[in-house]
Amino acid sequence: MSNDTLLRILRRHTRAPTEPLNVVGIDDWAWRRNYRYGSIVCDLERRCIVALLPDREMATVEAWLADHPSITVVSRDRGGGDGEATARALPNTMQVADRWHLMENASGAFLDAVRCVPACKIGSDAFLMTISFTLPRSIVPEEDPAWHAHTFAF
Repeated sequence: MSNDTLLRILRRHTRAPTEPLNVVGIDDWAWRRNYRYGSIVCDLERRCIVALLPDREMATVEAWLADHPSITVVSRDRGGGDGEATARALPNTMQVADRWHLMENASGAFLDAVRCVPACKIGSDAFLMTISFTLPRSIVPEEDPAWHAHTFAF
């Protein structure tokens, strides 16, 4: 399948939201790899793409979010300007890290810890303490059973 075919499929399945958006995910994606990047916005409740933004600029994301004041949760990666754009456009919106980036960061921390510990200490309590870590408070969602059930239902 060619790159152009994939773009046509994405554009065909991108729909303007008919109901107010509540929970969205924002991430970078390539219009053309190593050449041109944009931002993709997905409705995480209905599991569909709602917007393909032309670039990754903070102002573009901020403008799009400002046009959708009903958004209450934004799932995003921890880098880039999406967090700042969300804070400016929708200051009362909860920002959470998406699952893929959480798992990527957790597995990286685990592998770093394992590489630092000599093989003879792997079964020890010191090893277990070395690999334990906590997430920054800013990316841990509140302990809400309804949110947890909804998020992990995907």
